[in-house]
Amino acid sequence: MFSLVSFVSSRFSTIFSVASLVFLLTACSEPSESPTKKPSENQETGAPSVSKKPSKPTLSLSERAKKRILQKEREKRENTPPKPAPVQTDDSSFDERVKKHGMNAVVRPKRAFSRKPIVLPIPSKTNDADHPVALEFRQIKANYQYFVVKGSFHPEGLPRLNGAVVEIKGAIMPIDPPGKDGKMSRFWLANPSVVQAGCVFCNPPGLDDLIYVTVEGDPLEVDRERLYRSVLTGNLKGRLTIRSTRSRDGFEYLLGITMDDIEF
Repeated sequence: MFSLVSFVSSRFSTIFSVASLVFLLTACSEPSESPTKKPSENQETGAPSVSKKPSKPTLSLSERAKKRILQKEREKRENTPPKPAPVQTDDSSFDERVKKHGMNAVVRPKRAFSRKPIVLPIPSKTNDADHPVALEFRQIKANYQYFVVKGSFHPEGLPRLNGAVVEIKGAIMPIDPPGKDGKMSRFWLANPSVVQAGCVFCNPPGLDDLIYVTVEGDPLEVDRERLYRSVLTGNLKGRLTIRSTRSRDGFEYLLGITMDDIEF
């Protein structure tokens, strides 16, 4: 009886050992699960596949150049100040331009540069304050253009009027600040087109746009408020002198008039 029990026990232990060995070999052959997911292998090559991030579309060299040009043009438009209002042009007399466009309109003569002078009339023998020679700034400018090109005035132009009594319309610009009574003993008679065009410091007049006027006898009396708030124009009569002159305080001028009378 004892031998049977021993035999059965030895057989059972042998079977248990074999079963344990088989279980251990099976467990070792199976892959163990990892808490972190391993990258999947490529089925064809067996190499681990790497997930690709979506890439931005690449631009060609020509497309990048166009983009830079558009960016520069946009920045230029943003940094460029707005253009000023265009200046109107009208080749007519000052009175006609005022009637057509108004006193404060920015209007300039559109006369093109010409080397041919405007021939001026010879003063009559009775030339005086009652018989002045009519003169306009556009005639002065045309003769001055000839002077700039040739170095001297045409003999049939302004030299004919040197010393003559003329009548000319212009804008009053004070040289010395007028007193409370508005009296002035000297002033500039300026081309109205230049004064109407805006700031005389940004657009300075030339020697052909200004006439140095001196008053003999009683000073000229003007309305101070009208003088500084608007363009004060007057029809002036006086004796014209044409020579390059410098005033006592350093003002250089080409044309001068000793005033006899003025009408506003």
